[in-house]
Amino acid sequence: MAIPPLSVVEELRGQPRRTNSWLRQMPHAVLASEAQEILAALSDATVEVNAFHFSTAMSACDRSGLWQHGLEVLKEMKDMRMQPNLVCWNGAMAASEHASAWATTLQLLVGLKAEGLTADEISINTALCACRRK
Repeated sequence: MAIPPLSVVEELRGQPRRTNSWLRQMPHAVLASEAQEILAALSDATVEVNAFHFSTAMSACDRSGLWQHGLEVLKEMKDMRMQPNLVCWNGAMAASEHASAWATTLQLLVGLKAEGLTADEISINTALCACRRK
């Protein structure tokens, strides 16, 4: 499943919203476990991949309990020279918080600030919830 069929790739080219809809239709466990491969395959096939697509993948990781995959998706985004936005950082923080990985959640909070982003209410509340679970 990691490589979308050619017919899907052709349909998604130049259609970032449709790409996100396609990703959202995938079972969470599949998208979570194969997110990096799927996003890389789309990008290699010249399908526009953006922060919304990565955020969708991170959300699937959270819902599937595969929070570490969410961190890998965030890293992959940086490896592709894409700037993760606050939604992406908050998604990764939420996934680690739901897994009771409070130290990782706090590291992500520091990381988003190091990337020049300003934490919002969601970021702070997620970090507080993670500390409460400790």
